[in-house]
Amino acid sequence: MKTQLYSYVRWSSDKQTGNSSLERQTRKSKEYAARNGLEWAELRDEAVSAYKGANWDEKKSALGGFIGAVKKGLVPSDSWLYVESLDRLSRQNVLDATEWFISVLKLGITIVTGMDEHVYNKESIAANATGLMMSIMLFARANEESETKSKRVVSHAKQLIERHKEGKPATIKSAGSHVWWIDSTGDEREGVKPHPEMWEPAKFIVEMFKEGDSIFRIVAALRERYPYGFKGRDWSGSTIKNMRVNPALYGCRTLKFGLEENKLENYYPALCTEAEFYRIQDVKSNNKFRATKSSSISLLAGMRLIRCGQCGGTMNTLTTTDGKIRYVCSSGLASKGGGCTRSWSLSGILIEHCLMIVLTHAYFDDSIRNQNSATDLDGQIEQHEVRIAELNTEIKNIASGIAKHYSEALVELLAAAEKERKQLVQELDRTNQKKLLLTTQSVFETNMVNFFELIQWGIISEPTHETRVKLREIVRRLMRSVVIHKYDGIVSLQYSYKEGEYFVFEGAGKRHEWTHYIKRDKDTSTVVSAEVIEQVKNHRLIKDIETSLYNLETAHDGMFNMVLDMLAIVNYPKLKGSQFWPKKSSTERTVFKKPA
Repeated sequence: MKTQLYSYVRWSSDKQTGNSSLERQTRKSKEYAARNGLEWAELRDEAVSAYKGANWDEKKSALGGFIGAVKKGLVPSDSWLYVESLDRLSRQNVLDATEWFISVLKLGITIVTGMDEHVYNKESIAANATGLMMSIMLFARANEESETKSKRVVSHAKQLIERHKEGKPATIKSAGSHVWWIDSTGDEREGVKPHPEMWEPAKFIVEMFKEGDSIFRIVAALRERYPYGFKGRDWSGSTIKNMRVNPALYGCRTLKFGLEENKLENYYPALCTEAEFYRIQDVKSNNKFRATKSSSISLLAGMRLIRCGQCGGTMNTLTTTDGKIRYVCSSGLASKGGGCTRSWSLSGILIEHCLMIVLTHAYFDDSIRNQNSATDLDGQIEQHEVRIAELNTEIKNIASGIAKHYSEALVELLAAAEKERKQLVQELDRTNQKKLLLTTQSVFETNMVNFFELIQWGIISEPTHETRVKLREIVRRLMRSVVIHKYDGIVSLQYSYKEGEYFVFEGAGKRHEWTHYIKRDKDTSTVVSAEVIEQVKNHRLIKDIETSLYNLETAHDGMFNMVLDMLAIVNYPKLKGSQFWPKKSSTERTVFKKPA
């Protein structure tokens, strides 16, 4: 087998893509390989800089991957590496560049430069150190050129940054690349624009982010709706994953020059508001659902909500052979010490049916209970806006101070200010939503109708229904905990939502009977007050149950019965007592005690 010669071609910016030297370098490297009896192969790093050593990264660059493969023995160590000149390999400072260069030669690789066909390897350097000295000089000159160019580029970029801060349009092309859904081909004194082809797919992706959809489902939807893909290539999970955490979604671009950080607000056309961006990050952190093509979609797993009442361990889900969900104690499943000693599980349909009863209470509570007067909300909105403006100034001043005199104390101050600002932006968003709900009755009605469309029985009873992904986000936002107990032959399910008390559903009395009650918690307020019931009466939610809103005997019982009536309209069956008295199998004979 012939020794291989790898032709390495690199350029550092998108603007250089398709440059004429590519064809020339390829032709010359093939000719060299033919003359020397070597088998030609190609390595190419497009838009990868050698100034900071990005092309050495073994996971992200072709050159780095090649060197990594040699180290692992996947590529023969006697291979040749052909480059037009040594500055294609590195433009790092001379010490780092020389150290890397020598380490490659020590692996056994032979490097040849196309400009003069000079050969570098262990033998040639040992026989004549002049070659090494020449390489050091070439690396030093390349780094000096890059330093000079970098200073010139930074100076020009800062001029455009100031132009942007003055409120004038600017497109900064020399300092990093732009996001893929943006067209930056215009003049530098014009603003960037939505990309004519990629903007619509980007908007579609953001809407799916808001709904809590997984990366897998977003990619699948994109392939169906936009089959021509991402700039001619197939959609990939990494593209979507990187997009989700990029502040460019709400229009912000960050440029760093050393320790100096420049946040350019409203640089990009926004795909969402800043508050919506933070909401997307919240969903990402706390709604961990990994979907596959035909996976069941649990309404509770992966959100740190549901636990085993016996050992406190997490309840995970498994799918039975007939496609149904069961919630199973993970500590028992794994036979871990300190938890349940045996695996035990419970029907998902029962847990999720009761969950929907409590979630409906929570949704009413969230929509009505905490409404303030319009005057109170206006005051809160004004306070938030004033404080956010103050924090904007503080953040700008601290960032400026860090650029001039770096210190850990200033970095901590900046992090604290940015954290407070993020929290206030989210609170301002929630307060504005409350005001809209208060002043626009039709918004309340629309929200409630949309909610009941999401929780209809056909969705709850079908574990793979895609709408369950959206429903998971409502569960995550409103629910506080779900605890599952199993003792004395019965099941006891305890639910609490973030602004309410504990709803308990359990087997009671004679076999095949069940009951429901509320456990009071001194740290929480009443679940449903008479005032709330009165407010609900004033809203005509669903015509078929209008009369039930006027026949409530007590606040709690009335609301509970009203919720059951509402769920019956969207095809929920009645809960059966037998569901709370499960049959015991040989692997599931529990000896748990009744919870206190």
